[in-house]
Amino acid sequence: MDFVFGTQYLRGFSPDPADWEHDLERIAGSGFNTIRIWLVWGVLEVREGEIDFAYLDRILSCAEKKNLQTILLFHLHGAPEYLIRKYPQFRYVDHAGLPFEPSARSNTPSGGWPGLCPDNPEVQRLEERFIREIVMFAGKRAYGFEPVNEPHMWIDPAGPRVNEYCYCPATREAFRQWLQKKYGSLETLSCAWGRRFDSWESVRPPTWIFGYGDQVDFREFTMENIASLVRRRAAVIRKYTDRPVFAHAWGGGSSSCPQLGAMAFDDWRNAAEVESWGCSAFPERVEATPRLAQSMDTTRSAADGKPFWQSELSAGNTGGGTNFSTPVPPELLAGWCWTSVFHGARGVLFWQYRTEIFGNESGFFSLTDRTGKATDRLIAVEKFGRTVAEYENLFMSAQTPPAEVAILFSPRAFLLDWAIHRNNQFSCDATAGYYDAFYHANIPVDFLHVHQLNPERLRRYKLVILPATFTLARDTADLLTAYVADGGALLADPFTASWEGDLKLSRTMPGAGLDQLFGVQEREFRSSGKELLSLQGKTHSYFLPARFPYEIWQQQSERASAFATVNDDEWILSEHPYGCGRAFLSGMPLGNLNASGGLIADDLHADFQKETCNDAAAMILDVAAQCDISATISVNVPLHVRQLLLPDDGELLLFSNQSAFPTTQEVVSPSRSKFFYKGLYGLNELVFSREGRGRVSLPPFGNAVFLKSKE
Repeated sequence: MDFVFGTQYLRGFSPDPADWEHDLERIAGSGFNTIRIWLVWGVLEVREGEIDFAYLDRILSCAEKKNLQTILLFHLHGAPEYLIRKYPQFRYVDHAGLPFEPSARSNTPSGGWPGLCPDNPEVQRLEERFIREIVMFAGKRAYGFEPVNEPHMWIDPAGPRVNEYCYCPATREAFRQWLQKKYGSLETLSCAWGRRFDSWESVRPPTWIFGYGDQVDFREFTMENIASLVRRRAAVIRKYTDRPVFAHAWGGGSSSCPQLGAMAFDDWRNAAEVESWGCSAFPERVEATPRLAQSMDTTRSAADGKPFWQSELSAGNTGGGTNFSTPVPPELLAGWCWTSVFHGARGVLFWQYRTEIFGNESGFFSLTDRTGKATDRLIAVEKFGRTVAEYENLFMSAQTPPAEVAILFSPRAFLLDWAIHRNNQFSCDATAGYYDAFYHANIPVDFLHVHQLNPERLRRYKLVILPATFTLARDTADLLTAYVADGGALLADPFTASWEGDLKLSRTMPGAGLDQLFGVQEREFRSSGKELLSLQGKTHSYFLPARFPYEIWQQQSERASAFATVNDDEWILSEHPYGCGRAFLSGMPLGNLNASGGLIADDLHADFQKETCNDAAAMILDVAAQCDISATISVNVPLHVRQLLLPDDGELLLFSNQSAFPTTQEVVSPSRSKFFYKGLYGLNELVFSREGRGRVSLPPFGNAVFLKSKE
């Protein structure tokens, strides 16, 4: 597989067909090798059984003439009007029992969104017929197919609340069947939910907000249901072609979705159903770069060895209607491309080449202006693409360095957070804040899905972090305990396993038997306030704002000790040698205190307005240092460095200036003493002295890529 350098091009009636030939010639001339085409159901099949193959043939022929490979994405959320009229009983239904009448939406200006609920067998049959006909027609003319755009349960951001779907009869019955399979008996379900049922017919999905077991089960069912949709459609595609099946996650992926409870998607489950995985990212400012990096590391971890892409990178001018952001500097957009590559991506696709001409996305999200003329952003990414093409063998053979730190991703913990708060912002911030501490210190990070845990995988890491893990199953706790006993280290947040795997309140804190691992129990918890806590650590002092409820620990094991205290004798961060490893338990949510609060989604926004706490990041890194974890190259903010490993001890280095001001810095790396690095992009060379010192000078938002050349 070659490096995919491409762009989204066609969606319904945009761009105008009169522009296709000219645009694709320019796209090919700019060094792109791929375009993606949305196959909007309602556009291609206006009447039942009458598919407009001429529309598809024309765009495929245009691409073939320009030697552009095409990815065909099935957008069945844009249902045909005949289908909506014929099957009103199959509409999505909200918690109040109201059907949602399909209409136009930002990403579906041609109408029919969100289509009909595919839990109905008749809808599945119609979807599969359409997919079959398209794949049989397109055949080997397509580079590959996407069975669905950003697989997740749709939400209605325009409503008074973010609703969860679906409550139609077919979904209710599918949920009951899922529960029967999970719990086996009505008595077991009744015990888990803390209520009594007289029959399975009495079991319904929750429509109010105050349950935990029912809410979490309903959304976990939806996650699995979404994955089964990807699996079902992918199977139809594979039946009629040997072309690969791709898919990508929404807005940075599961670990950064503030409405994961409503959208209910699991990157790991979905990635398992396709040959190549990816995610979308719509950053608007340089402060979003760590979120972009996190999205790539989450995507890489979910792909689990498969190729993965930056599948939709915003073209740098976001907005809707007359509300818009200033287009990003072209160097920053190029830097986001390099960030994706240096986190392991094997392709970069932009959203999109030419601006949408209908609806509230018109005028934005494009590499060209509204006339189709190239912008300075397009010129900048052309340079990126040509560099990657020139050294394609290097980038395709490169690997990210093995991470020594892993952050646990637990869908069930995220869903419990959603059941508590009706959003996932706390879990997102906890995860992002921990990630950022390591990102800014140039230390690689993996994400571990809770269902991936096994002794062999855990042994790869010196430190595993549990952010906002409010619930944890006993068997998972046992695996983590064995990992620590075997020499690993664990750092966990307040209220870890406060609810055990069945979502019943734990009798101890931490729960799930982890009080034995950490050697402490909760002495008391305190509500948040405005005070600034002064903490004394083993080697440093820290000042942390008490913005969240926090816990004070009480020693249970004589081997447990305080890593950081407040008021001289109150343990905030504990340390406990256990077996051959160590377990650290924080009474304050260090990740949340270090979080900036930003998102890289296109339809849910946060403004990076949260005040980050540098001392929280310092505490995280001090724990990591106790585990012998540190960066191999030292630089100072705003300079960031990233590494890729090549065969035979080769290496690529990326340096990015993540600020609007020029920077000149000394780069320190004793392990790279006397090495010469050839510049591939941005600068001509980098030389490390015998003392392992070099110097890098970059303009605002500038980037430099180097190849290790010789000693």
